[in-house]
Amino acid sequence: MRNRLLALVGASVVLVGACAVIALELSASDDSAARGPNFLVIDIDVLSWDHIGVVRDGVSNTPNIDALARRGVRFTNAFSHSGWTLPALSSLLSGMLPSPARANWRSVPWFPASAHLMPEILGYYGYSTAAFFGYGVAGSSPFSARFQHVYVRTPPASGPIPDPPTEDVLTFLDRAPTPFFALVHDANMHHTYLYNREDVAEGFPPPTASEKDLLYSSVYAHLSATQGEAAAQEAIRRHYDRMVGYYDAAVGTILDRLEEDGLADDTVVVVTSDHGDDFFEHANVAHGLLYDSTIRVPLIVYDPRAQMSGQELSTVVQYTDLAPTLLERAGVPRAQDMVGQSLLPLLGLSAGAYTEGPVYAMTSPCHVAWRAGGGRKLVLRQQEDGDEWFPAGGLNQVHVTLPDFLQAQGLTDLVLPDCAMMGGGELGGRGSVLVEYYDLGADPGERRNLVDVAPQDAAALLPPLLRTLDERARAVAGTVGQPLSGAEVEALRRQGYWGLVDPTSASRHAPGEGAAP
Repeated sequence: MRNRLLALVGASVVLVGACAVIALELSASDDSAARGPNFLVIDIDVLSWDHIGVVRDGVSNTPNIDALARRGVRFTNAFSHSGWTLPALSSLLSGMLPSPARANWRSVPWFPASAHLMPEILGYYGYSTAAFFGYGVAGSSPFSARFQHVYVRTPPASGPIPDPPTEDVLTFLDRAPTPFFALVHDANMHHTYLYNREDVAEGFPPPTASEKDLLYSSVYAHLSATQGEAAAQEAIRRHYDRMVGYYDAAVGTILDRLEEDGLADDTVVVVTSDHGDDFFEHANVAHGLLYDSTIRVPLIVYDPRAQMSGQELSTVVQYTDLAPTLLERAGVPRAQDMVGQSLLPLLGLSAGAYTEGPVYAMTSPCHVAWRAGGGRKLVLRQQEDGDEWFPAGGLNQVHVTLPDFLQAQGLTDLVLPDCAMMGGGELGGRGSVLVEYYDLGADPGERRNLVDVAPQDAAALLPPLLRTLDERARAVAGTVGQPLSGAEVEALRRQGYWGLVDPTSASRHAPGEGAAP
């Protein structure tokens, strides 16, 4: 039966608008899974890389994650491919760059519909695959159907929002068939009132039935009006760090159960996030943005077979690398269309080499970024309703529209997404796409837009960015899905996703006001 499945997987698939060969590189024997380890990937949604190990009063907010890092490897320059959840998680599972598409459909493929995702491939080789989704919309997304078992917690009509799906994970571990691949994902870090952990002494408004899932940006608006901006910002950071500590405790509980069940010596553990949050660097509190504050993510890998403990690696690695890494570690084939690289050479588990490459990131077709070597970064962003994402003191407010930039640099033959042509070159008009260029070496906070100072350097990054965007759009051309249910639409709205996933929505918001959870 397995051979028949692999024969089907290795077949050529013709896509509408493009012809692509989707195949597995058949290099593993049928007993590969018997030798492969278990995999536990804990993806804590909207966990900023620089809010792990925050020490207050001499105590770290993440003792369990810190301990895991001391046993494994911490990648200090890991990058996601999106500023929001659905395209980012799709990249993790597919090993492919995200594709822009009609996200207001259930089967929207942030990856081509014919793609073979990591849990599917592992399943072909005898792995038991399970996904655990806490409060959020990821559980109803297209990649959830690629798991054998899916556990989704839904918010109640009233009362506190459910905890992370820790108990579901523990129950699974107690009776999990091995080898297994488990993804744990929860989105509760988007909000302030989870688990009633608000600090009344810091002036947080008390939760109400209608505000139990209030976004940080809304709380900041209240606190800044009553306490001033500086005090409000510090209160938000402290509260967020406590929330990170709550999730760290959940990680510790899960890792303890691995030990108790005798699974720890044969389980590769990954702790990461699909994206971070921008804390007052460019907005109030927001993501969906493509600055490093949002797309740089924590990544800790513990492999019981690796001989590396407590090392920090500054190599630039990417979210698409996780699928090839785990598949190679399992000794099973990867899909040929996976663009990520295996991290095993960096873990000392392979004699191969890892080569740093540019990082492509996308929030929407007209909000994309290209992070190249040498600390160079290009961002295209679509201005909506005159929004400005930069606090006082930043020098980002250099307004150069994409059509004007293309004309000035003689790049008028490049293919643009439709949304980039809606507003022409009129500044502030709907569809007005702005060009931003940063020197990350001199300006790691991306607070000085140099597009007017170094236009030729910016222009050099535009062709590969637009070519990649066009290629990803073609990969999903012609895809048709089923409409979302009313409950799914409401879930998207409550977490602020709807302005991103429905391009026809009339109620779009600037990031920082709930546009991008």
